[in-house]
Amino acid sequence: MSIATDWLLAKTNEAEAVASIVTTEQRSLEDWPHLTLEGIGELELQDLASALHPESAAPEVPTALGELLFQGSDEGPFVAALADDFVERLATAPDSTIPAIAATWHRSEHLAPLPVSEVVEMLRSIVAFTRRSRATGIPILQLMTM
Repeated sequence: MSIATDWLLAKTNEAEAVASIVTTEQRSLEDWPHLTLEGIGELELQDLASALHPESAAPEVPTALGELLFQGSDEGPFVAALADDFVERLATAPDSTIPAIAATWHRSEHLAPLPVSEVVEMLRSIVAFTRRSRATGIPILQLMTM
């Protein structure tokens, strides 16, 4: 099963319009600033959320996803807001820490097959996108299809 994950700078009340990229094709990814995450799904993002919390003694398990805003069916598409803490940690990560976070993320079983250099570049793109979200005040919605 192939997973497609896209992040879009969109307001939460646009979740159904974001889903229409897949459901009716009336809208396009090009209608919003977006970042396509090839081969990255919920498990990989959960691994990233954990990599951002090295002090894993936190009372709650860190999460990447916030509220589910739209679900077409059991197979999707799914549109969810990213968790505020997840976005904040990414957006405020100093550039100098990106290689170390990427190395921790890479050690997860889901990303181990990828070259670490590819994971570092993906994380740089993710951090830049979260910084754009914070600078514009527009949340990040995740569109995921299977």
